[in-house]
Amino acid sequence: YEVWKKKVDEKYPNGFTIPDNSGNPFRYTFELDVRDDKSDLKTHMDAVEALMAEGAHFIMNAQPAYGTEESIAVNDGRRINMHGATSNDDVFAR
Repeated sequence: YEVWKKKVDEKYPNGFTIPDNSGNPFRYTFELDVRDDKSDLKTHMDAVEALMAEGAHFIMNAQPAYGTEESIAVNDGRRINMHGATSNDDVFAR
């Protein structure tokens, strides 16, 4: 992630723009906040809810254990959920 973030920062030093459905531009930058909770479902979901409450727009997941529950919660929170590695068909079926 750090290598990728460095390349994004070099290409878009002021952040990058994503337009909404009406074409209005929104500028985004990335910050890395790693929270490896190594937990049960409740502790993991509490961490996801905390990230959203703190203002995170993108929630990235690198393991599939709670992928379905996480994708539902993040979608309900109207945020973007990205899964870096998952074999859970239920996540993609949504």
